[in-house]
Order: sequence, then structure tokens, then C-alpha cells
Amino acid sequence: MNYLTPGLESQPRMLLLLELTKIEEPVKSAVIDHYSKGFDDKITCLKHNIQEPALSRAKKRLEQVASKVEAIKEHDWQNLNT
Repeated sequence: MNYLTPGLESQPRMLLLLELTKIEEPVKSAVIDHYSKGFDDKITCLKHNIQEPALSRAKKRLEQVASKVEAIKEHDWQNLNT
């Protein structure tokens, strides 16, 4: 399941998720452009002068982090209702 949608994520949310990773520049800026501005993978890689596998790894890692964040939110929500 994907938790992040290209072009629909706010930049502040992406920055918070990135704080939970070891992703560094210029890949960090590339994933922000991808998820916040909706840039295509190839265009993003060209703009930031990175290889597509680096962007793919970062996207996969961010999905893992977003998944854990959503699991925590679900856990907290269930505990509020009990």
C-alpha cells in the first residue's frame, strides 16, 4: 500500500518524514519535488543530478516511514476511543 502520493503531499509533511530518515541532499530535494510538486522521476533526477536508483531507494524508504507513522496514528486513535 502506498501512503504517499506524488504531487499531493505538503512540503512540511515531507520535511517531517525526511527527518526520520538518513536521506541527504540532493536526494532529499528530489523527493520533495516529486511528492510535493509532482515532478516525474526522470525530470526530478535530471534536475537534481541524481541517478534513478537513488530516487527509487529514497521513495521506498519514505513509504516505510510513512507506513510506520500511519500505524502509530491508528494505534493512538484506537486508544483514544477506549
